[in-house]
Amino acid sequence: MTEQNINLGGSIKRKFVNPDLQEERDASRIDREELAEFIVGKAGVESWRDFAKDIAQHPELITGFEWYDMTREEKFEAWYKRYNMLAHINRDKYLDKLTYPRAFSW
Repeated sequence: MTEQNINLGGSIKRKFVNPDLQEERDASRIDREELAEFIVGKAGVESWRDFAKDIAQHPELITGFEWYDMTREEKFEAWYKRYNMLAHINRDKYLDKLTYPRAFSW
């Protein structure tokens, strides 16, 4: 920890990462791509990349901070709207023919 980073916290709302945490991340030697492929396999990584592209094109799929103030019924309604949006984007891919890549082949 450096002197200038003392008592600075991160904030998701302000999109600010704690400087100490960022320093640790920058110093990390872990190959994140290799780790992701080890955990979920290449098919899983590709599946998540495709989903991330769809989320980028349809930001209404992203959960916001209002989620934490919703009632149970409002959360169900929000999820049903998301399922409807996913069906609209690509019904086969996300609902009808959805398959989960195996994380480990034991």
